[in-house]
Amino acid sequence: MDNYDIPTNVKWTNENSRGSISYLIDVYQDPQNLALTGFIKMHAHPEIQFCYVTKGEVEFIVENLRYTAAKGEIVYINSNCIHMSRALKPGSTYACFNIKPEYLIPFLSSIDGHRYIYHFLHDPNFSSLHIREKAGWQEKVIGLLKNIYQLYQEEPFAFELQIVSCLVQLWYEMIHGNEERILEKNSEETPAQKRIKKALKYIDEHYQETIELKDIADELGVSAGEVSRLFKKMLNETCFEYIGNFRIMRSMDLLNYTDMSISEIALKTGFNSFSYYTKYFKSKVGCSPSSYRNHIKEHKSKELFR
Repeated sequence: MDNYDIPTNVKWTNENSRGSISYLIDVYQDPQNLALTGFIKMHAHPEIQFCYVTKGEVEFIVENLRYTAAKGEIVYINSNCIHMSRALKPGSTYACFNIKPEYLIPFLSSIDGHRYIYHFLHDPNFSSLHIREKAGWQEKVIGLLKNIYQLYQEEPFAFELQIVSCLVQLWYEMIHGNEERILEKNSEETPAQKRIKKALKYIDEHYQETIELKDIADELGVSAGEVSRLFKKMLNETCFEYIGNFRIMRSMDLLNYTDMSISEIALKTGFNSFSYYTKYFKSKVGCSPSSYRNHIKEHKSKELFR
């Protein structure tokens, strides 16, 4: 399996469950958003993410760090770290491997392996890594992710057990390759880091509702003015710009993977009216929601018969 490479065309996504193994890891490739818009906006999620570039060149910004990853390279993004991506060449794509720490840690706790991964999750200065196919642990990590992708794609007999085996080996290579860093005493998150992550979590949980600046301020226990300053300092955008972009990203998922009407999607993602949603969508993406959905369908049809 080591010679298998990850293709650029999308055959399945995390919408198609891979049985019980999906509680540990989701693997998907969704090049349409990146290909059509050229970027994926700032966001954060609790899953640990490995981004494998399958075509072109992609810039990843994680917290305050920038990485330029070419085809065959990986950017590791830690849990709840703010990040975005931008295509540096037309048609650039990447596959995502999302590992769920809330299930991974209990899974490894019986062998005391969780204490190593804990360092990855809770060190605020360990937000990300650029993994390139050279020698040693980095090459092995890339090979293991390729194997996981192939197992998901082909579903051979007992593939779930093989994926679990690959995951355990993957974390061993990550831990062994970063031993010195793991053994160092973890740094503490700054108050601003803690607050912005709490604010983003609140938005993730309430974006379908009306969100006022006061709501976030009450959640953080600070003033509305402090929330505004926090977003400008940490994300270089206003709170409402972040909320709008986050809603647009969620609506793009629904346009891509569901048959919901555009008016239903607008309401589902926190927009109060169809007209405002379509106007805002076009200002951010460069086309209307219906045009975007048509582009997605055309792209999938071409890939299917390629």
